[in-house]
Amino acid sequence: IDGTAPPSPPNLKPGTEIYEVPEGIRPELQTMGIEVLCWGVRNMSKYQLAAVNSPSVEIEVGGTVLSSDVITNLKRTPNFKKSLMFHVAKLPKETLYMPPINIGVRDNRPFGRKPLVGTHVISDISGFKVPPLMQPFDPLEAIPELERAGSPPLIHEQDMDKPYEPEKKALCASRTSIRRSSRPDGAETSATEGALAYLREQASEMDLEQLDPNIDWYSKYYASKGEFKKCTDYKERGYDLLKVALVSQLYLPHPVEDSEGFYHFEDFCPTFHLYRGKSKDSDEDDEENFAGDFKGTFRIYCLPEDPNAAMPLKYLENEVPDSAPVECIIRVYIIKAIDLQPSDPSGLVMPLLFYMLQKADPYVEIRLGKQKVSSKDNYIPNNLNPEFGRMFQLKALIPIEKDLIIKIVDYDLMTRDDVIGETVIDLENRLLTRFRATCGIPQSYNLTGINQWRDNQLPSEILAAFCKKNSLPDPKYSIEGNGVVTCHIGEHFFNINAFEKGMTPSPHWGPPKERLALHILNALPLVKEHVETRVLQNPIQPGMDQGKLELWVDIFPSNLGQPGPCFDITPRRPKEYELRVIVWNTYNVKLDETSITGERMSDIYVKGWLMGVDEREHTDVHYRSLDGEGNFNWRLIFPFGFIPAENELVVSKKEHFWSLDKVEKRFPAVLCLQVWDNDLFSPDDYLGTMELPLTHMPQPAKKLKECTLDIMNTSSPKNKMINLFESKRASGFWPFADQPGPDGQLTGKLEAEMELLTKQEALERPAGKGRDEPNANPHLDKPKRPETSFFWFTSPFKTCKFIICKRFKCILITIICVFLAVLLIALFIYAIPAFPSIVPVASDI
Repeated sequence: IDGTAPPSPPNLKPGTEIYEVPEGIRPELQTMGIEVLCWGVRNMSKYQLAAVNSPSVEIEVGGTVLSSDVITNLKRTPNFKKSLMFHVAKLPKETLYMPPINIGVRDNRPFGRKPLVGTHVISDISGFKVPPLMQPFDPLEAIPELERAGSPPLIHEQDMDKPYEPEKKALCASRTSIRRSSRPDGAETSATEGALAYLREQASEMDLEQLDPNIDWYSKYYASKGEFKKCTDYKERGYDLLKVALVSQLYLPHPVEDSEGFYHFEDFCPTFHLYRGKSKDSDEDDEENFAGDFKGTFRIYCLPEDPNAAMPLKYLENEVPDSAPVECIIRVYIIKAIDLQPSDPSGLVMPLLFYMLQKADPYVEIRLGKQKVSSKDNYIPNNLNPEFGRMFQLKALIPIEKDLIIKIVDYDLMTRDDVIGETVIDLENRLLTRFRATCGIPQSYNLTGINQWRDNQLPSEILAAFCKKNSLPDPKYSIEGNGVVTCHIGEHFFNINAFEKGMTPSPHWGPPKERLALHILNALPLVKEHVETRVLQNPIQPGMDQGKLELWVDIFPSNLGQPGPCFDITPRRPKEYELRVIVWNTYNVKLDETSITGERMSDIYVKGWLMGVDEREHTDVHYRSLDGEGNFNWRLIFPFGFIPAENELVVSKKEHFWSLDKVEKRFPAVLCLQVWDNDLFSPDDYLGTMELPLTHMPQPAKKLKECTLDIMNTSSPKNKMINLFESKRASGFWPFADQPGPDGQLTGKLEAEMELLTKQEALERPAGKGRDEPNANPHLDKPKRPETSFFWFTSPFKTCKFIICKRFKCILITIICVFLAVLLIALFIYAIPAFPSIVPVASDI
């Protein structure tokens, strides 16, 4: 072709006047099977002022239209009864030329009217292309953890289905003690089971609170987040942590559906938004044209050209559950909110003058269908990071009530409460996903304790349902000759010892059959026990984060039985304590003043308080200490609230004078003691200080000469530290320094005794402040201070005796003698002029 002659025209089809598309231009076609799942429609808006009540769906692919059946009543059953459709079509091999899938929803109205109420166009259908399924997929083969846990079967086996059948009945019953567990049929136990039997024997009559006195759900929460200072010894005990399958984090900083590998829980059927009219570019216009949602999915795969060849298996045939609505029990656990956006200044409608002091008074509000619950009566004042610690239980008929709306609302006293933000959870997706997002799988099966099993299915039942859903044989449990429990799933064999090797046995553990099933479940791609973090959005300010919310949701279908006991996530409340500090004496206190007589002295008193607490206590004043010694016999009393698991002191106080409510703040439990010099007309002079952490306090010196600043070095291995909450009492000598830290200089020594009591113990052993009544536990006598210790302004005679007379005795006597002599001389001189007149009179007489 030289470019001068026109190209030759295409060939005509035989017997027609239609031109054929040349081979090089026409896309190459192939036979493909299209599986269509029309699950249902949701959130349908009104059309022509009438509600959509009887919808049907039309699917158009490559010029062929597939029609679903009609939903007779959308409010009662929003799903299609016959949801599966199959179609064979000739489609291009190349994805670029694939035709779109057009989804249309019609409302079947009276008199034969079928208006089109919503449409959706899937332009790129390559995401639904899958390879032909020639044999069922075995999910157990793709998990290396299960391959390592496999073991060949042994000869001597016993069926374990019957002995452990009654365990489900005892699952939901409350247990206050750990009972003995014996191996059925006299089988010999393994090493782990022997350790468990010993633990249960030791704890057979022990109360669970005595077994785990300081362990609660928040110990598990903080251990999973890596905050080990707040979880006591939870991690050392080897208890469960919070995590999710396919995710490396133990704690989820995002919604659980956004985790890698969970496909937003739309693996069963995604949601397609329906619109009316032409699509617009802006989101606001799309919202105006929004018509509803269509839930469905597609599977497109190649079919053999040879009609005699074996046809591939259908993907969706075994995955479709019953389309009838399912009644479920919903438990919503709200942990806390993070970085909420404030709406009102300090809970009041105030001028912009207080804009910088903005706070929020948040509470939780939950809506599910027509149900509404809230914690308005327990709102948390003046807090942008509130700890709610509340569980809400509701009932739902899924999918009729599928959207769980969780709002954080700001409480206002005189105006309407403002919505800070909200998040929406699709319960239907969590119920239908193959990852079983209804209730997170824990790490171990416990009959008692804080990790008590809460699901309404046993681990063995969950594993059996998983095998059935994936076309696998039912699990078979058996006991080998050495007493080791195994599980057989087709050609796969699993040994409980392979899973529990290196684990610390717990007396809370349940029977080995359920433990083995749970170990297998933990290796499968299922949602594990977790706490998720969801972003709060406000419809008024779309696209702007209003804070975050930590929570998780449990879904229990009622047809599977009643769920187990719920977790107690009530926030840790401070335990009331009373710290009594008896200040006996001070020694070697810095002499900061000079008296009018030139003597170095100090008017000593000791001041004390707990960090974060505004109220301060102080002793009386030891006046005119000339050698740095002060005698007090004075009791300081500090009541406070303390959370032992977190080693934090809790203080409730109002932030400002206009605040309506008190705010809880937490501080380290530190006792601050200072020694001061009292002044009458000028501010008191600071002399020295010490800070004593109650949970890590330096052990006091037993002798005065051993009391140096070295004992206050908490990092030195030579110094022994004591926990006052454990020892309850400490007495001895502690040093004062002019400033905290290693650069301080010694400015005095304190002899004191400290006693820590609970609120109940303090009521049983009352004591007054200072030396007030009741002066007991122990009784404090008035100190025997030297006579030189007095306040000059209130004791003038002592001032003369011990200050003036003592120092200026000779001078005063000399002055008095001179004064008397001068006085006599003055009187003599004054009387001399009268003598001449007196003498003559006397002579005449």
